[in-house]
Amino acid sequence: MIEPWWKSNAEEKASVGAALQRHAPLMRLVEEDDSLVARGPFDVMHDGQLLARFLIEVHFEPETSATAHAIIETGGRIPRELDRHINTNGTCCIGVYGEWELTSADTSFSTFLTGPVRDFFLSQLHFEAHGVWPFDQRAHGLPGMIESYAELLGVGNDEDIVADTLAYLRLVETKGHWHCPCGSGAPLRRCCRARLAALKEKWSLAGVERLWRHYFKLKQALKSDAKEHQFSKA
Repeated sequence: MIEPWWKSNAEEKASVGAALQRHAPLMRLVEEDDSLVARGPFDVMHDGQLLARFLIEVHFEPETSATAHAIIETGGRIPRELDRHINTNGTCCIGVYGEWELTSADTSFSTFLTGPVRDFFLSQLHFEAHGVWPFDQRAHGLPGMIESYAELLGVGNDEDIVADTLAYLRLVETKGHWHCPCGSGAPLRRCCRARLAALKEKWSLAGVERLWRHYFKLKQALKSDAKEHQFSKA
């Protein structure tokens, strides 16, 4: 098992602590068994003014601090309803996991706090005041994830095509006579090989693996006996 970053990289842990001190000074970083959690009041600020305060927890992913971490609203202010973008376990639908990491030039924890986390709670305040969201909404759960990943991958909004494309991108070596994962039925060399090669060049394998892990984790949550999708070469 790989040691979590907060145990192996003291400099990275200190950077996360400094980001909390700068952007959420009332929150405290706590190491619990094999997990790292930041908990306490998160202030939503605008032009130096305090708009609202939410009690939250940040549950850090073990691979790196430079990713979207699980956020739980613990104060009970926001109903645990999908229509309020809160899951029944209290985790906030900050966005589709993996999407922010692949589309943002800066994925530091500091930017995560001032970007996706702040925007999420700012949108909650807007909904409380006006009854509408200040952004377009994706579908909840797996359909929303597939829609997001399809846009990132440049393929149709179809789970099998998205899963096959992700499985393809995880492969180190590929052959031109294999079928294209876009669903056209054509071989790779006459279809999307160049586009998929550009995606491999643009995204790190670790980034693709994170997308895959989030997808498979959600599949398992919906169906405990879900099997890992394998790329079909024929």
